[in-house]
Amino acid sequence: MVLVVAPSQAKELEDRLLEMGERSYRIGKVVRREGDPLIRFTNMDTAFDTFKYPRISRPKVKVGILISGTGSNMKKLIESSQTAASYCEVAVVISNKPDVKGLEVARQMGVEALCVPHTQIREEGEAKVTEALRSRGIHLICLAGYMRVLSASFVREWHNRIINIHPSLLPSFRGAYAVRDALEFGAKVTGCSAHFVDEEVDHGKLIAQSPVIIDDNDDEASLHAKIQEKEHLLFPEAMQKVAKDMITSKLNTTSL
Repeated sequence: MVLVVAPSQAKELEDRLLEMGERSYRIGKVVRREGDPLIRFTNMDTAFDTFKYPRISRPKVKVGILISGTGSNMKKLIESSQTAASYCEVAVVISNKPDVKGLEVARQMGVEALCVPHTQIREEGEAKVTEALRSRGIHLICLAGYMRVLSASFVREWHNRIINIHPSLLPSFRGAYAVRDALEFGAKVTGCSAHFVDEEVDHGKLIAQSPVIIDDNDDEASLHAKIQEKEHLLFPEAMQKVAKDMITSKLNTTSL
């Protein structure tokens, strides 16, 4: 984008853009010309030499992802967090199962990955998860195929800092069989929902939703695949939105 402003306003505009985390470059000036081309850039080659300019840093929310399997949503979350404009950083991936593919994928993407097995007494295993998260400065948890129901005490401890993706347009079709339930009900539209986790299953405050049309020839596998495509877009967007809101409202300012 090119902005044309009066010379007297240029410095003020540059300062405002810098406050917003945006870099700007002066690439020329507008003058009245006779005969020659009306526009001539005098600083184009050097202005976009990005190696000349320091990267502008801003606080980022540290994210921990909990998984139990292949981690397809996890991969999209990590990819989103590694973009230059990200409001967050995925610092760790934790699985309750050893040797799942998601752990390997996370490590290949440069993210620490570890297994914290679930225990017979649920709260004991969750205490170890909390210890692993807090020791790494985590402020936001994303559940990306984590096949464990979290205890009320864990949810309260991380109140408004756990987000989940669910394969339906909540509040419709809560639970583990949402795709099957939508087909059996005869629904024509379903989708996916990103939401905060509370003490009820698939019940917390909605962050964002995306619809999916159910075709007459859809079965459970084909519909699940269509929903998952939308999840891969919606979940990273929801993570970024929540992280941005946390920074904007200055939550956790002592650690961000």
